[in-house]
Amino acid sequence: MRSLSPNSYSFTPDRVRQILRDDLYKDERYGKPTFECTRTAIEHSPGGPTKSFDLPTRKLRAATWVHNYCSQIADPETPLLRLDSEFSKLLHCYFTLKRGEDEDGAVYRACHILSRLPELPPSFEGLPQGILDSLDERHFIGQANLTGHQKWRNLQAVAFISTNVIRMALISVLDPGSGMDLHIYVGTISELLQVLCENSRHEEHSSVQFLVKAFLWSAWQRSIMLFLSCTLHIHMRKGYRMDFNHEHSLQSPPLSPQLDVEMPDYLCRWAYELLRTGPSAVGGDLRRFHQRYRSLYAQRPPRCCANNAGLYISCNGKAAENCGRFVGMVIEDQSTHHPSCAKTCPRLYWDEVSYQNVDGARAVSVIEEVSNCHLRYVAASIRTMAISHVWSHGQGGRPEKGTTGFNACLHDRYCSIARSFGCDSYWMDTPCIPGLHENMALRKEAIDKINEVFSGSKITLICDRDLMEIDVNNMTLELQESILATFLVCDWNVRAWTLLEAMRGTAKLYLLFKNDIILSFNQILKTVYSEGSIDIAILFTETPHLLPRRPIFRHSHLPIDRAASLLSHRYATREDDEVVIWSLLCDEKACHSAEEFWRSRMKGTGTISTGFLMSSVPRVKDCLGLTWAPVRPNLHKVSRHVQERSLPSSSGFGAFDGQGSERGNIFEDGLIATWLVHFIQLPGLRFDSRAYHYGLGGPLHGRYRREHGPTATSKITNRFLDRLASPLRKRDTVRQISEIADMYLRGQQVGALLRPKTMMQGDVAFEYRGKANGPLVAVIGSTDKGMSWCWKGIYEWNEREPLPMFVDENILLT
Repeated sequence: MRSLSPNSYSFTPDRVRQILRDDLYKDERYGKPTFECTRTAIEHSPGGPTKSFDLPTRKLRAATWVHNYCSQIADPETPLLRLDSEFSKLLHCYFTLKRGEDEDGAVYRACHILSRLPELPPSFEGLPQGILDSLDERHFIGQANLTGHQKWRNLQAVAFISTNVIRMALISVLDPGSGMDLHIYVGTISELLQVLCENSRHEEHSSVQFLVKAFLWSAWQRSIMLFLSCTLHIHMRKGYRMDFNHEHSLQSPPLSPQLDVEMPDYLCRWAYELLRTGPSAVGGDLRRFHQRYRSLYAQRPPRCCANNAGLYISCNGKAAENCGRFVGMVIEDQSTHHPSCAKTCPRLYWDEVSYQNVDGARAVSVIEEVSNCHLRYVAASIRTMAISHVWSHGQGGRPEKGTTGFNACLHDRYCSIARSFGCDSYWMDTPCIPGLHENMALRKEAIDKINEVFSGSKITLICDRDLMEIDVNNMTLELQESILATFLVCDWNVRAWTLLEAMRGTAKLYLLFKNDIILSFNQILKTVYSEGSIDIAILFTETPHLLPRRPIFRHSHLPIDRAASLLSHRYATREDDEVVIWSLLCDEKACHSAEEFWRSRMKGTGTISTGFLMSSVPRVKDCLGLTWAPVRPNLHKVSRHVQERSLPSSSGFGAFDGQGSERGNIFEDGLIATWLVHFIQLPGLRFDSRAYHYGLGGPLHGRYRREHGPTATSKITNRFLDRLASPLRKRDTVRQISEIADMYLRGQQVGALLRPKTMMQGDVAFEYRGKANGPLVAVIGSTDKGMSWCWKGIYEWNEREPLPMFVDENILLT
């Protein structure tokens, strides 16, 4: 796979220089931002008021712009230049050369960034049959007698680098800190592609529309990479900010890339699914990832799970329980040895007296000698090396006598590495967390100290079998890219405990390679980010557990929804550990049940994004005020197949963080938030306005009423009554409403459908970002005529029937 190189259709230094000169801001008396974005939602009038537009008007504005683009591409003389001229109006730049920065330096650095992009974007799925063959020769570069993929590669609209892409490269050079605001521009391109795709559903796809779509798709692919590159620059330079993640709120266009790649058998499909569905892979161009991964593992046999014949095969990637790397591949004898060991070394166990005599978190001493195969312990400190590994890779079980113990050769390895970093001890769950039932109190104490151990350790050493087999003696830039590709989908990076450990030790992550060579992960990522392929580096914008954090956030904790999103595809060997890990990501103290976890947040100050709740994750049962609350951060490994068989329209939807959706407040009474709501009147219900008035006044009369005042409560009540008591419309009685009522609302008196709202965009629904064939709606029900609402589940709406009417309402879920 080639990278972009200068030519007349892509970019040249002279063209970059001319765009820089054209956009230089010459009036130094007045400050100007580096750039401003034209958007469908807002219009700025010079010297006048700013206009905001609702969703229908935004779509109309986008359609007008698309129509204008189609007019330009239809020009017989210079269609591409005219289209680019109109498209360039979406981004207005006011560049300034800072002191010490000259024009030549800025041009060189911008060209360097552009040259690290893929040469061409992938084509998109669903290309109209024969559309490339129907195009005039003037739309292609070079030979006209090309076919299929070659024609896409030679299409001028694809090969051409738009003015705005070059501007983004200049922004990355001259003011990279402002580049995170380019999400507005990237989102606008998505809106334009949405309009084009909607038009093509209703009318014949013309060659003009296709050319505009190819141009916008190519611009979007390159723009999303440059935007994420700016984002990664900020994270790498200043540290990761948990509260500032525009990349998570990006809306991808309604197109999917046609990658045309063959995945190696060795690649775990479930690990790949975690990568593919992350916000940093929103553009879907993972071709270079596949190329770099294949360079190391093309000939490796699969190891996900065994078939009926006992041969190992790749998993299907549909669920964690379908992969033996996550379920069922627990190595009971924990027999892994150091490669140089003759496999005759003794097993080591804890010195229980030494362990008990240490206050706080315990670590294995590398100073005191092992006596009679018993490990000695000291208090974990800033001179401790914390080791993060995958349990199923067999590096020891538990430390008590009578359990699996720990091979002496591994102890010797980690003692040697720890001493090389000036450490006096190492921490590893194998020798430091007891496992026997009689030691459960000690186990709980050790788990409660994990955050403290990894946050305070001198280094965190990451051990994964795939990384430990890579020979790094002849290091190249391509090999470093292959290491990063491997790291993204290795077993270590898709486990729950290791995510927590990395999150706490992120400032000092080191990787263990073949022959016990240790390299800094941060240094490898910096090298690839500054010199290597941008499409590899940006995949790490979605790995906050691997990026250094800003000092002010170093000891902070993740929001509930963000933590759950990171854990949505990651599992622990012990199923009960997943709530423990979730709580440790969000707080210093571990919670050992979902009810304990959520009760600790019922203080009126806890908030959660409503978009996060749109998942199939089971909810807390038999706890008043918590019917809406997920019982775990991910889908249940056991119940998922059952769920798919019984509820085909509601299964398999993992949690996303919901960034960009309206937030709800957690109170003792439950969760209150603004939703888009469609009320369902069930047969046989008699309305009693006094009951509704009491119902909404009662639960909301407590803390919510004190916080927001009595008028807020009465407004909710009146609007609720108006909507619910109105007669049902004909389209509300469609088949799917009946199916929902039959599936979820038996025994209920009132039902409703919920959709999360997009923050600060009026009545625009917030769309689910995972794999779904239609919009997701939440179903809630009431058995007391609306006095309280209970969460019932998620339903995937079949778009063959239109969605019913939704109105925005404040809803209290108990």
